[in-house]
Amino acid sequence: MTPKNEIKTMNDTPHQAPVSSVIDDLERQLDAARNEKALVRVPALRRLRNVVRSYLVLTLACLPLGGVGLRQTHRQISALGPDLIPNLAFLLSAAQIWIGLTVSAFSVFAYARFLKQLRRNHVHDVSQTTALFLPLWNVIVVVSLIGIMLLMPIQSATLTPRARQWGAYIGLSVSGVVVATYFVGRHYVKSAQRELPTLVAAAGVQAPRGNYRNWRPIALALLVGSPAVLGLGYWLGDAVNLDPAATLDHQQSVNEFLANTSMEINRSLPTVLNDELRLDSTAPGPGRGMSFVLTLVNLAVADLSQSDLDQFAVTQKEQAVVDYRSNPDLARFRELHVGLSFLYRDKNGDTIATIQVSPDEL
Repeated sequence: MTPKNEIKTMNDTPHQAPVSSVIDDLERQLDAARNEKALVRVPALRRLRNVVRSYLVLTLACLPLGGVGLRQTHRQISALGPDLIPNLAFLLSAAQIWIGLTVSAFSVFAYARFLKQLRRNHVHDVSQTTALFLPLWNVIVVVSLIGIMLLMPIQSATLTPRARQWGAYIGLSVSGVVVATYFVGRHYVKSAQRELPTLVAAAGVQAPRGNYRNWRPIALALLVGSPAVLGLGYWLGDAVNLDPAATLDHQQSVNEFLANTSMEINRSLPTVLNDELRLDSTAPGPGRGMSFVLTLVNLAVADLSQSDLDQFAVTQKEQAVVDYRSNPDLARFRELHVGLSFLYRDKNGDTIATIQVSPDEL
């Protein structure tokens, strides 16, 4: 076969693609490879992607903590008895945690969708999802700060001054972290939003879009389902007991300790403490406290002037504070942050003075 015939045979080979078609295919493949991660190559979007990844991990780690904190708060509140303000604060705190948990879970879905859209180069969808971030973060910041404020009356009623001081430091630190995190995220969202309109216009209406579910049913499902996550955290909270009452033998609550201690003391009452004073009875309460009823056996309130009564109250208060600080028999009361109340009566049963000693005064 001559060379001429060989060339003719090659040209006549069936199904042989033209060179120009092969080149066009290669160019399309190269364009697809270049555009596959076009959005990630935008610096503002790449930085926002890194921030969203960090927030996604942080949010997932914090989701169960709401229930754990609620359990600890409930344990502290239950030791106070029917005290209106702390119990009302607890109910409001539970509602706040529920809302915060729902919004946080919703943000997890938004983060995941954003990362998926960015990976698939769905620029229109990325623009819409990015617009959700700031409203979500606004709600999270407000709900978090409200939660911290709601804990203040609970801590005031259940913690010692030193513990409340540490609680204030922790609360301020958490508030600072929440606010700082918000402004960091806000900066990167704003930077991305300055770039997105140009990218959307350049992509045109023919740019690929994803088939994503509407946000409303997701939000409703999370609102209904978040109590399950809250309940899980509440159950886990039983394994993390931060209540001072947990140090008692047999895991007694503070109320049980006070009731048992009062019962034990009352078995030997009334008892004469000295020539002028008799201890008649004790009782648990009010709240996280113990009450003592004493009688001044040689005095009648009718024989005392108002200045005498005032001076008696001041003197007994000072003595009670000193005794509470130093008496080893009251060590358990100090440990559990129990307040003391002393009711002094005269020989006729009339009230002379009522002395209150708070753990704040230690």
